[in-house]
Amino acid sequence: MLEIYNNRLRDLMGEAAKGEAGEDSCKLELTPAFFSEWTGPAAFAAAPPGLFSARVHNVDDIMTVMATGNALRARASTELNTLSSRSHTVLLVHATTTNLLTGGSTVGRMHLIDLAGSEDAGRSGARRQGGALSEEAQHINSSLEALGKVMRAHARKTPPDQIDYGDSALTQLLQGSLQAQTKMVMLIHVNPSPSLAAEARQTLEFGASVRDIELGEARARSVGLADAAHRGG
Repeated sequence: MLEIYNNRLRDLMGEAAKGEAGEDSCKLELTPAFFSEWTGPAAFAAAPPGLFSARVHNVDDIMTVMATGNALRARASTELNTLSSRSHTVLLVHATTTNLLTGGSTVGRMHLIDLAGSEDAGRSGARRQGGALSEEAQHINSSLEALGKVMRAHARKTPPDQIDYGDSALTQLLQGSLQAQTKMVMLIHVNPSPSLAAEARQTLEFGASVRDIELGEARARSVGLADAAHRGG
């Protein structure tokens, strides 16, 4: 489990395992090798270089990992939210099922992503207070704008090799999930307060644009007997 904070990656579970905390304690390097392994074939890609992984067996184990990572996520108090998320978080789940009759395995990967909400730096007080709050707001908004551009490109059915994922860590990490043979589900959260109507409308418009995206039919990925034996041994 990692977070994208100010366009930098932090391994949240690595911090928990080492008993360390801080912006640079488990910083991941954005190298070509990192992204090539992360965005490789969804069924067979290993964990990205340097990312701490934990073996889980059921939903409770996954919830424990999420709770541990969320406790270390960057948060701050603003004039709009006393527990404002200052980063995006990504939980990477590898799943393997084995057919007990044939010995063959089906493998896959799922990203669970919690996006920080777009922020009006003036209303949240980030612009007035400056410092870390202002920098965080700028990175949150710029990364969401980069994601919006990629989403709109998919909605226009732009050829995959012509979509620009830019220099945003968020869009680069999601590149493998926004290609054919994958499924994507987005849940939109809006605040019903009348004072936040503009933000709610912007969020709903973003969700409406995502609804028009077609990535193609997801396919099961299987490992043959020989491959399964190799992976198990």
